[in-house]
Amino acid sequence: MVGAAAVLIALGGCNSGKDSDAQARRPGPRVGSPEQKAANAAKDRDAYAEFETKCDAGMVSYCVLAALSQKNGVGTAKNPAQARRRAEQLCERDVGAGCELVASFHEDDEKTYDAWHAKAAGAFTRRCDAGDGGACERLADLHKMGIGVAKDKQRMAEFHRKALKAYERACAKGEHRDCYGAAMAYKNAKGVAKNPAKAVRYLERACALDNSFGCIMAAEFHAGRHGGAKDKAKRNYYDYRGCLLAPQVACSRTKME
Repeated sequence: MVGAAAVLIALGGCNSGKDSDAQARRPGPRVGSPEQKAANAAKDRDAYAEFETKCDAGMVSYCVLAALSQKNGVGTAKNPAQARRRAEQLCERDVGAGCELVASFHEDDEKTYDAWHAKAAGAFTRRCDAGDGGACERLADLHKMGIGVAKDKQRMAEFHRKALKAYERACAKGEHRDCYGAAMAYKNAKGVAKNPAKAVRYLERACALDNSFGCIMAAEFHAGRHGGAKDKAKRNYYDYRGCLLAPQVACSRTKME
């Protein structure tokens, strides 16, 4: 499947950090109601507009997300032909996720599907060598599945290790998405032994840098999940901060105590 999920993870989620306490706690429309559907559609349109604006500013990951929105008709009119053209152009610019998006149009043609993923792997390799942790992690995934590259557990482990090193270097420089990436490596034992204590430290660092996913996951660790130690005060703090940064995600799943 297309690596759009990897792009979304790399982007680190929605982190506005601008919502007030009252806004964050305000109850939303009833689940499944016409009001909620209308609100969700408006959010999708706003998201698509943001993708296009940031794409125009040269942020290629958002160009991939804009093309994906056009392919699926989310936030804009469905236009698979335009989405495919954009994805092909991105792939020509050595954007691996663009190549993967092109591949998704050829899922019924194994040879072509693998060929586009091979192009993606080449692009990810160059980005990984340049220190992009997300690209290294995507290469690990491709070697795990054997799509576009040979299925190889040793290569998978090698790229997981490279990803972690890249994440840690970038996190030390204040890159919140990379702090989250390092945390997930320690949480899921990717390229390193599982270490809940290190995972939560990186999550707290990501949260301090306004990464909403970091706050939400830190709260889960402090609730005693994923091998974390229970700490009610910290759990509430990270729930609250995640709620402020991403009310549409965090406030729908947490109960302030």
